[in-house]
Amino acid sequence: MGEEHARGAEPGDALAATSSADANPTDRADGETVITQQLIAKCATRAETRRGQDEPLDKYLARLTHLKMDGRNIVHIDALGCAPGVRVLYLYDNAIRRMTNLAPLPHLTHLYLQNNALTRVEGLESGVNLQKLYLDGNRIPYVDNLNGCVRLEELHVSGQKLEPGEELRFDPDECASLAGTLSVLNVSHCNVRDPKPLKELTSLRTLDLTNCAVESVRDLEPALLNCKRLAELKVLGCPFAKNPKHRDHITLLSDSLTTLNSREIKPHERQFLIQLQARRMRSRRAQAQRSQQQRQHLETIANLGEGTVDHGFDAPADGGSGIYLVDPLSPGAMLGGDLSPAGHRSPAPGAGVSMRRSNSHLGGSVESLDGMTLHGDPVGAYGMARDDGGVSPGVGPSRRLDLGDGVGDDSVRTE
Repeated sequence: MGEEHARGAEPGDALAATSSADANPTDRADGETVITQQLIAKCATRAETRRGQDEPLDKYLARLTHLKMDGRNIVHIDALGCAPGVRVLYLYDNAIRRMTNLAPLPHLTHLYLQNNALTRVEGLESGVNLQKLYLDGNRIPYVDNLNGCVRLEELHVSGQKLEPGEELRFDPDECASLAGTLSVLNVSHCNVRDPKPLKELTSLRTLDLTNCAVESVRDLEPALLNCKRLAELKVLGCPFAKNPKHRDHITLLSDSLTTLNSREIKPHERQFLIQLQARRMRSRRAQAQRSQQQRQHLETIANLGEGTVDHGFDAPADGGSGIYLVDPLSPGAMLGGDLSPAGHRSPAPGAGVSMRRSNSHLGGSVESLDGMTLHGDPVGAYGMARDDGGVSPGVGPSRRLDLGDGVGDDSVRTE
């Protein structure tokens, strides 16, 4: 057997390398497996790459495309230069500590490195053809060094075995370098707190954040708004997902999303939420406008002081001394007729009309617009008294007056 092993690497030996590998000649005393040509030859998986009876070993290794080297207690990646045509490499369930010596594989498209002992992403500077990268179940706290992977479509880094309180983070520049190609990102079961850098991944279609540490939908908002192709999202297990309304919020933030937490978002569901949100926004804007106008009105009253009150009402056309308080929403104002706020005809010419402000809590007497000092207020705040003893309708406490540009909701209120 030793002679066969010695001749295993020689060209022309048909199956000696494979048969000798069964004796585990690459196992060291500490149990670590060393990658050799014999091991590589044994790990070829595709039937069309079976070694010919008289085929030299080096030529056989040169045409291999798939290597299945998982679960062999491999610690160091080495000796892969003898198989430069490998496209798919399975190295999961080993004890690999570093991603090294991958440069001799320029045609590599799929790399499986799950459940190893990796602590960083590295060694992929020449991975220009890499399309799928699986790094789940390692100890990687920071995702970077991927700018050489210009064709990367899928990145899987779920289940990282991090220290308590340590979070998985992303380099924004690296995310930007993957913007044109990366369509699938799986970071589930990691302590991801800040997903904002993911907004750079504008080609993303599937994002898995299951059981992460994202605390608010607002943290996810940049990615949802910027990733216009995102169709599938998983967020169950995140703190914010405990709120049953999180589905509505996410649906409104992303127009492209079709599946949330493995449940389809139907078109009529999104349309209903859009209409509901529009009604709420209109109501909020109206409330904000009313609040602003009320503040402006109160400020105006506070700034009037004890002097003459001038609300800008026009005097009668006949030159009389009366002053008419006209509601712009009354029939008279809307139709252009000479009607009082209550819809009745205005007083006859010459009948003096004054408007006074109730100020009984300040001492009783106030100064009217026509210069007279009056006591009490038999009509009410801003009531209108006629000289002939009659009383014309005053403005009620809920009446809205249009005082000009931008002030269409002021209220005249009683004390």
